[in-house]
Amino acid sequence: MKIAHVFVDFPNESQLYNSKLISRLELSGVKCAIITFTNRKQANEFETYSVAHQRFNWFLYLLRGLIRYKTFRKYKRSTSFNFKKAIFYFGRFSVLIDINPNVVHIHHIQLLQPSLLNFLSVCNIKAIVSFRGGDLLVRPKRSKKETNFVIKVVESIKNVHLVSNHLKINLKVLNPIGINYFVIRRSVETDSIVKLNKVENDRPMILTIGRLHWTKGYKIALEAIYLLKSSGVSFSYHICGSYTNDQKDELNYWIAKYNLQDTIVFHGHLKSEEIDELLSLTTVYLQSSLSEGIPNTLLRALKHRVPTVTTDAGGIPEIFQENVDGLLAEMANPQDLFLKLNELLLNTEMQESIRRSKNVLISNYDKEIDRYKKMYETVYTN
Repeated sequence: MKIAHVFVDFPNESQLYNSKLISRLELSGVKCAIITFTNRKQANEFETYSVAHQRFNWFLYLLRGLIRYKTFRKYKRSTSFNFKKAIFYFGRFSVLIDINPNVVHIHHIQLLQPSLLNFLSVCNIKAIVSFRGGDLLVRPKRSKKETNFVIKVVESIKNVHLVSNHLKINLKVLNPIGINYFVIRRSVETDSIVKLNKVENDRPMILTIGRLHWTKGYKIALEAIYLLKSSGVSFSYHICGSYTNDQKDELNYWIAKYNLQDTIVFHGHLKSEEIDELLSLTTVYLQSSLSEGIPNTLLRALKHRVPTVTTDAGGIPEIFQENVDGLLAEMANPQDLFLKLNELLLNTEMQESIRRSKNVLISNYDKEIDRYKKMYETVYTN
């Protein structure tokens, strides 16, 4: 079986899971090809193609349209594009015909604009699309147009991959018709040997990993951190993740407002190995999310057996065991988040118990790959 994986960009340093997923699929006997929408040529071990437009590609587009003239005419009629626009898209996407995959896996919903949706339909290419948390928990709430876009995509593709049952429930609320749902949770991402040694810091260290997006609940986290500091607890709070200038400005505003400059350590974006090292030094991991599918960073903290305080946002309760992995706090409630942080920091016996225990919910790589293979087989045979 051969699967074409379609990404905005690949490999992507901030989404290392995708590279590891494809490596594991190939090791299991599934052939994989990578389709990217960027011009950047990056060295990797996979069969990779770019559909990004370059001026000298027009001759190639025309040639592909001529070779598959009947299919091109059908595509042009289905889109109502003029000739130039139709040949522009048909020529770019024809690489999907050239590599002849059994299934095309679209990893980013924003790529499924009418130009690509119509191409997949006209060429009878079987496909599946993966949804991230924001695709279903945030995007449809922006406008009716965005809601209709999501519905159109899933009803056109028919096959949907999700990382949590929570996302499946939220998609079903939109009432799409005739959809095949596949829920496969992601495996934990680490790039170092997990250190399960007892953390012995004179000053407890709290850590949050995640981009500075409002869905991660950093404002709520900083309110809870302020309450914790005001109660007399001595600690440091470390944040690492990617950000825009506006997001960093907002974070700095709240840090200054709560007078937390001497408490916060901001690391920005870190390499995977550096994150593993931070986790090995962490006393309590904090997940303050307001909206989630299942956060990879939380899975990573659980893999490291770091005592954790997390909100009950989205699909988190599906993988988090209260009093086994740590404590669960009410979403968007800084007072409750503070109380749970304080309770776990004071309860050294619970911390030690968590560090010495095993996380029974950690994904098994082999089982995960088996689920992907069965998913692709189902999409292909149906």
